Amino acid sequence: PRVPTENKGSDTIPQPEFPPRPGTEGAPMITPIDPVVAAPPVGAPKNDPVNVNTSAASNLPAPQVINVTSFKMAYEVEDKGASGVSKAEVYLTRDDGRTWKQWTAIEKPESPLVVDLAKNNNTQIEGVYGFKVLLHSGAGLSREVPKGGEAPDLRVDVDVTPPIVKIYLPVPDATQKDTMVLRWQAVDRNLANDPITLEYSDGPKGPWLPVVMSDSIGTTGVAKRLANTGSYGWKLPSNLPNPKVYLKVSARDLAGNIAEAITQDPILVDLNKPAAVKLNIVGAGN
Repeated sequence: PRVPTENKGSDTIPQPEFPPRPGTEGAPMITPIDPVVAAPPVGAPKNDPVNVNTSAASNLPAPQVINVTSFKMAYEVEDKGASGVSKAEVYLTRDDGRTWKQWTAIEKPESPLVVDLAKNNNTQIEGVYGFKVLLHSGAGLSREVPKGGEAPDLRVDVDVTPPIVKIYLPVPDATQKDTMVLRWQAVDRNLANDPITLEYSDGPKGPWLPVVMSDSIGTTGVAKRLANTGSYGWKLPSNLPNPKVYLKVSARDLAGNIAEAITQDPILVDLNKPAAVKLNIVGAGN
């Protein structure tokens, strides 16, 4: 089923402002098309400064962006004595080391450890986490518990919300022949590099053909990933069998979440302008 994305209150996303191309000034406003895209989870956290994966501290490791709440964390043992390792304690920070708390303790641990961030009544799953692992020897000895101000050894940015993507009615390009300007909007706090792919099809469920073909080796027939510029001039194929097509815009983030928007109805992409030529009078006697 189609699930239109809605944003309420202060989270409302403004309509994109596309600069007019030469020759299109004064063109009518384009009505946006509701996208087919999974809505963000109810109560998804906002871009809280504590949870955004940026920090002024130079000793903080860059976060690894993931879209799961349970994962395996590997470690190596340093200064392992004859008694071995009897216990591992996983300490967690949500503020880049200003405060720490023990998240889990594992008896007779083996690398990798399973970390489940959905435990311990964690109501705000998304955001940046920092980790330290404290090992205990078989004799019960361990290093000190992490203190406030200590930088984490590993940072993870949990992002389970797909991007918000909208598609807009295309318009003819006034500066290039046989070219349609495809337009969209994609928003996410962790958008990937070149996150956009554009495709078209005769039907709303595909099969989908790339608007821009990837030029990478071994990717024949795959759509090329484009920058999130908000518009792209599509030079229409000369052999387009159907003058009406469905358009799809897909956006992906660094965690691997993907969202897509598909036009609800087929779009007429026939830009030919018929012209009457070789005029002559017939059937009027001599």
